[in-house]
Amino acid sequence: MTQLASREQVQARQDQVQRRGRELGWMSLGLGVAQLAAPDTVRRIRGVEDSRTSRTVVPLVGIRELIHVAGLPPCKPSAFTGAAPPAEEDPWI
Repeated sequence: MTQLASREQVQARQDQVQRRGRELGWMSLGLGVAQLAAPDTVRRIRGVEDSRTSRTVVPLVGIRELIHVAGLPPCKPSAFTGAAPPAEEDPWI
């Protein structure tokens, strides 16, 4: 019974981590789009002074955010995520 409870706890923790990862992905997407679509507004909200460097860096950081989003795994986990190895499940091995 203890092993079953711990597996349920592990699954709940994995679900929580995946949910937070998706939330961070959406946040990065929104931030990256904002930095590319309205860099002046983003700079003003952040309190960054209007300089040639900041006008160059803010859109570059937006591109970086979008690259991070592109590297995230899809929302649906594979069927094998969190599965125990066969040696633990099959008593005949």
